[in-house]
Amino acid sequence: EIQVHRALSRSGRLAQDLFLYPNQFGAEPLPGILGGLSTARAQSQTLFELGLVSDAEHLAHEALEMEGDRPDLLRLLAQINVLKGRPQAARIFLNVLNQIPFQGRSAQARLRELATDPRESADAELARIRSQMVTNDLPHEGLPTEALLLHLLGSNPRNQMAYEYLMTHYLLTLDLKKAMDRLSQLDQFNYTGIPRAYEEALLLYEQVTGVGIELKGRHVRAETRERFKRFSEAMRQRAYASSEGRAAMARDFGDTFWYYYCLTLGQTRPASGETLSP
Repeated sequence: EIQVHRALSRSGRLAQDLFLYPNQFGAEPLPGILGGLSTARAQSQTLFELGLVSDAEHLAHEALEMEGDRPDLLRLLAQINVLKGRPQAARIFLNVLNQIPFQGRSAQARLRELATDPRESADAELARIRSQMVTNDLPHEGLPTEALLLHLLGSNPRNQMAYEYLMTHYLLTLDLKKAMDRLSQLDQFNYTGIPRAYEEALLLYEQVTGVGIELKGRHVRAETRERFKRFSEAMRQRAYASSEGRAAMARDFGDTFWYYYCLTLGQTRPASGETLSP
């Protein structure tokens, strides 16, 4: 799940296709050690790309202790030490990488770059992450997802990855109010419309609460509204009450936030006191 989120983020599809994959059931996008040590390596790369370099370092070392000298971990720890101004420590990891079969050429190239420029200023990826790193400390235990992502946005409001991960956190944990409060930040990024996952959350929020959302010139696409009508009709007809109906709903709506919302609340039913009827 962590790797799916990162792959979607890197391809610019996280806000669009978040619910296209059925393996998500309310887990934190950044569970920390509570997600199990087997998740440490995947999380360390995500944290690094977000700009949470110290947290990435912590989990990368946990993964190194458990999994050994994996090339991706050694490269990551070298990059982290470059960003933290510790070129000598970076060289240690690159020298270990240099001893691993098939890794020597890339390790030696990085060592040469490090010798001429300890900041590796020409590395575009490091420059991007350097611009997104937090500018002050936030004392914390574990990985408090919301607090850390808000901290990142406080340091750099243009950190689109942090914004999308914050919205992912709110949607996966069904915190619709906070997600809708953040929709206004779409204008800070290069979205041409409203990403599909956010459209779906918006329609559900408006229906459940009866509160309209000001979209500042943006609009929900007609096809999303039409699909929501069909989903609402299936709910009104209690399609979830039969195995055939549940199979049909999974086929027709399994890639939507609406389906995830109802499934997470339990047996594809709305929460007590709420209705999914139009």
